[in-house]
Amino acid sequence: MGLGVEWERLTAVTGVGGPGSGYLVAPRLVLTSAHVVGQQGAMAMVFRPGRLGRFAGRVVWCGAPGGRDDAALVAIDDPGWAPVDGAVRWGKTVTHRPGLRCECWGVPEVMQRVGRPVDTAQLTGTLNPGDGMASDRYLVRLDGHPPATGEDGRSPWGGLSGAAVFCNDLLVGVIATDPAPFGHSVLEAVPAYVLHHDLEFRSVLATHAPATVIEAAELTKLASLEPTSHPQGAVVSPAEMLTARRAVVGFRGRAELLEQLQTWAHQPGVGVCLVHGPGGQGKTRLARRYGEQFTQDTAGGIVLSLDPAAPAENLAVIADSVVPVLVVVDYADSRPSQLTALLTALATRRRSPAVKVLALARTAGDWWSQLADASEAVDTLLDAAIMIALPPLDATDTARQDGYRAAVGAFAEELSRQPGPAETDWLARAAALVDRALPSTTAAWTVLAIQMTALADLLDATTEPGGSEGNRPEATVSGRGAERGKSPEERVLRHERRYWRNTATAAEVFPDLNMRTLTDAVAATVLLLPPTPDQANDWLARIPGLSDQPPDRRGRVCAWLAGLYPAAGPYAFGQLAPDRLGEHLIGTLIADQTRTSIAETLATHVDGEDATRWVSICTRAAAHPGLGDRVGELLTRMLGKHPATVAVAALNVAPALETPEPLVHALERLVRNPATPTASLTSVADALPKSSLLWADTAGELLRLLVARSQPEAPDETVMQGRRQLDALGADRIQFANELTGIANEVAESQGLRIEWSRSDRAWHLFNLSTRLAEAGRPEEALAASAEAVQTFRQLAEGSGNQESLPRSQDTDEEC
Repeated sequence: MGLGVEWERLTAVTGVGGPGSGYLVAPRLVLTSAHVVGQQGAMAMVFRPGRLGRFAGRVVWCGAPGGRDDAALVAIDDPGWAPVDGAVRWGKTVTHRPGLRCECWGVPEVMQRVGRPVDTAQLTGTLNPGDGMASDRYLVRLDGHPPATGEDGRSPWGGLSGAAVFCNDLLVGVIATDPAPFGHSVLEAVPAYVLHHDLEFRSVLATHAPATVIEAAELTKLASLEPTSHPQGAVVSPAEMLTARRAVVGFRGRAELLEQLQTWAHQPGVGVCLVHGPGGQGKTRLARRYGEQFTQDTAGGIVLSLDPAAPAENLAVIADSVVPVLVVVDYADSRPSQLTALLTALATRRRSPAVKVLALARTAGDWWSQLADASEAVDTLLDAAIMIALPPLDATDTARQDGYRAAVGAFAEELSRQPGPAETDWLARAAALVDRALPSTTAAWTVLAIQMTALADLLDATTEPGGSEGNRPEATVSGRGAERGKSPEERVLRHERRYWRNTATAAEVFPDLNMRTLTDAVAATVLLLPPTPDQANDWLARIPGLSDQPPDRRGRVCAWLAGLYPAAGPYAFGQLAPDRLGEHLIGTLIADQTRTSIAETLATHVDGEDATRWVSICTRAAAHPGLGDRVGELLTRMLGKHPATVAVAALNVAPALETPEPLVHALERLVRNPATPTASLTSVADALPKSSLLWADTAGELLRLLVARSQPEAPDETVMQGRRQLDALGADRIQFANELTGIANEVAESQGLRIEWSRSDRAWHLFNLSTRLAEAGRPEEALAASAEAVQTFRQLAEGSGNQESLPRSQDTDEEC
């Protein structure tokens, strides 16, 4: 796997200082060395090795030749130049960990031969961040034996000046010199952070490429990647314009909250902040905005958006950072294990500067309190955490109307830049809409709901009720009352479906495949984890209507999905976003009783992380107010049909959901159903969360049932007699357990130890004891122990006595 250098971007540059190397950092902008091109305003010639053509360019920014910022930018204005789309990612080192792998590619003298084309050298090596710190230089220690000095005494690396240095896909520096003391085994590079400290450099770069940030080279494999950009001039979907990463509508308000986050981030040490609120409230936009502020307010600060797939064992590197780091954990409620691993890695960090963890979630329920169970150090971090319930951005009618006007204007400008019918005057349509009052509704007006309404109003203006395009300005305010009565999600999805049909026709997958099948394919991107290209064929084969199709047709569907929703990282395609739209789509498909929904079909094909995602999305879909209570009931029935697939996932997901009732009801039905296999019940019991009162009643009922089932050959009267004794046997055993615990503590304290037995711990030990007694053929004693455990669980659930929560069953030799 390469480290980021792309052959298409490699260039050779000739300036007043002689030949050198370069790299395209934007479609018409080359990064090279200042001592190659001389000064700002000078002309330079650029060509691509191995390709025809030499092209004129002008130096638009230049550092000091041979100085600290020995680098330059050359803009190519030659009309014959073929631009390369996209821009590079910039980076820097943020730890002192040695041996960081790096790569550079250029046209050094050692590779040139008389009578042959200019040739290239692809060099690899390592970079130790501690080298050259005082002089702001990176030293690239090259692999292999160094070449000899030329016959004329010149460096064999002459002509490599200006070559870009990459670490982990990030451009971290530009080659400047071949330091003599190292015998051509080490090359010196100007770090990218030095260049980005120059305001003029950043200004020139911004005119040629999208706004860019400096990323952490050691942390890049932990970062959540942005989806690939659509090709220039491509039409993007309505849903895409609503995503936080595109930020079509400018950020508004939240000044006090941003100030609160700034105060928190400037406190020393490790800090944790949880921002929670409903979907569409603006959590991700807030985190992005504060991330920009964090990098400006801190000296060399880095923002890391943590990838949900980042392995727990790799997170320790964050604790080694020597610059301020803000770690953003979006959807934290769906990834508690990873968040726990992150906090565990940071809990013992003592060095400065500070590392801050900004967690975003829809709720602050059981899932959050369970994190403290990981360790005392994590518990200490969470005790000091700040928790912010994100309020609605626009709390008054006037504020909501202002938000609507801003959204209409921003979307109109964005639509004006996209290819489409030239006669559509989006700005005129926006002017006709800005004074429209938002429709009356009982639904919460989140910032996303307001923006969806604004976008739908604009798009409705171009579509007559029958589906034809309307181009008259007066069409903007007529004939759409019925549409405005629908939920914002439903209205945007109507236009998204038109986008699916149009692009599917162009991709030649429709009408060969009908829109039901293609809609199911889009819905699957919401319900399942995205596949890699190698997995895509099998992934698509799960979908009805595609399972019997040849691989080449499924390949066209894969390409169509990639065009709709570009992939992030190594995946074949992305997914429908924002989340509220994807969830609403799933809810409408579950509610459609004319056919088996894609959600139910996929229930037989999911396990592990896919099952967790499936359960979470379906349950959140059932909570959408525009779909009614019917979807929740249908989901409960669906879950009951697939206990082995989703029951355990439901236990893990429910504490993080705003409305877990469909899951709770489904598990209750599963436990009470006499036909449920004992093996399935045992799997559920083993997966009971360690600290969730949500499942207390279900857990007690499940444990009683498992004990009863463990003796199928016991006489009915014996079992019934044992059950009648349950209520009478609780007090003595509690007293005995307390006495035994007291004796154990006395012995431990005499040896300088301390043992703390909680009531919930004792309840679990009694439950485990009951199963062992049942296995030994002693049902009366087993039922008595089980009864005491159930009674204790019920008391804990009802909040009597101390407020302990339920621990996970520990099936070990120490139980008895």
